[in-house]
Amino acid sequence: KAQWHFDAGMQWLSRKGLILNGVEPDNRERLLRINAGLELPLLGGIGGAYYRQKTAMYDWQGVYGTQYGGLTTITLSPYWKKTWGDLDTRLGVNLDVRSAAGYKVLLSPMVTATYNAGDNIRLLAAVTGGVKDNSMRTLAGISPYWTEAERIRDGYELMNASVGVSYSQGTWLTLSLKGGYSHTIDELFQVVHDSLIISSMLKQEGCDVFYARLDADMQFADRAQVKMDLTCNGYTGKYSDGILAFKPVLDGSLFGRVNIMPGLDAMLTYRTMMFCKVQGTRERMVNDVALTLDYDFRPNLSFYVTGNRLTGGNYCYYAGYRAIKPSVLIGATYRF
Repeated sequence: KAQWHFDAGMQWLSRKGLILNGVEPDNRERLLRINAGLELPLLGGIGGAYYRQKTAMYDWQGVYGTQYGGLTTITLSPYWKKTWGDLDTRLGVNLDVRSAAGYKVLLSPMVTATYNAGDNIRLLAAVTGGVKDNSMRTLAGISPYWTEAERIRDGYELMNASVGVSYSQGTWLTLSLKGGYSHTIDELFQVVHDSLIISSMLKQEGCDVFYARLDADMQFADRAQVKMDLTCNGYTGKYSDGILAFKPVLDGSLFGRVNIMPGLDAMLTYRTMMFCKVQGTRERMVNDVALTLDYDFRPNLSFYVTGNRLTGGNYCYYAGYRAIKPSVLIGATYRF
């Protein structure tokens, strides 16, 4: 029996009121997204296809007089999947068409395999790729210092080859380890232009990286939970001067939650990033800690207090956007 889905959505952005270099541009963006899919029995397995479309329409005047037009990215991904005993496989490709980009038509693989080696262990392998969504709306929200002199294109991952293993023990423990290699064209890089890190540009060029990622999730009934992830990146090849300054060689996070008493939870979040060394120096390492206390006063009403950036804020996630100093947020959540 055939199964299908379809959804579409529209987003609007107005950037009026943000003054850059003494100019107040009245910039607007409309972003249309369409997603559809179809699956049906085919050759002893399941055949299907995904359709994805992003169309961005701009009324966008840059500070240097640059006027942006619209862009559209369309992806068609046919595939076939089948289970062979303990082996689950998927074979497919991504056919992508981009306007306002360097390469108009691109092709990437969509091949995955999962082998159940036992009750607790799964072996994973994949060779995938596809569009990396770089919308102007998202970039504009990072910092008001981004230059608007250049057009930002959607990136494209030509290949991401990986192998891994996962282990689970009941519902309380899940571990996974994955490593691989990725080749991307039109990758986004931040380029710093001054020592205060408040003037920067976004550039796009090819990127090759070897990576390894570890994930862990431990749950102790309803009393506590610990989650962590850690990614190590090794960038290879030649790059423009300074372009790797805000690319992480180490990126990790830790989350912990404990139930202190009925209705009262404490949550701790830690984020760390160590950036690439450029010309013998690194940007300041990120060490970001947040602590939250959440109390369920009634089934539909809770109160919380959160302390953010408890280790201080003298670091940057993005060039031109320094983290603010420690702060406390007090609020309430009401559920209808």
